[in-house]
Amino acid sequence: MDNLNKLIAGTDLAEKSLEEIIKITAKDSAKAGIFNNAAQIWNHSFYWQCLKKSGGGSPTGAIAAKINAAWGSYDKFAEELKNAGVTQFGSGWAWLVLENGQFKITKQLMPIHLCPWSKAAFNYRCLGTCLLPGLSKQKAGLSHRCHSKSN
Repeated sequence: MDNLNKLIAGTDLAEKSLEEIIKITAKDSAKAGIFNNAAQIWNHSFYWQCLKKSGGGSPTGAIAAKINAAWGSYDKFAEELKNAGVTQFGSGWAWLVLENGQFKITKQLMPIHLCPWSKAAFNYRCLGTCLLPGLSKQKAGLSHRCHSKSN
């Protein structure tokens, strides 16, 4: 956070939200340092928001219905999401995404310097908020419940 604050001090980015900073700097190679610091902060914050005391178990409500519609069961979904993570060569993510109203699993290759620590430990556990950047759970019309049970 300190590095990002130093990098944006006195710029038009200083008054922007973290998400706005990421979107503005994502494709600007001259601002790669700002993007990298902002994205790392977002990733770490996302990780901690996905944890809750006594969390775990299968999702319920709209998320469970969408998972069942796409995979037939939570167990089949979890198996496929874990497989996507395990088969991701190099650094990257396995995501549960909402596309055209349907859930799907996708992978995203990411340079090592952009990956948050411990990503492999939680990517397949956090359901509902694991949406691609720019697609918030509010836009998707979903609430979230995180799955923190070890498998």
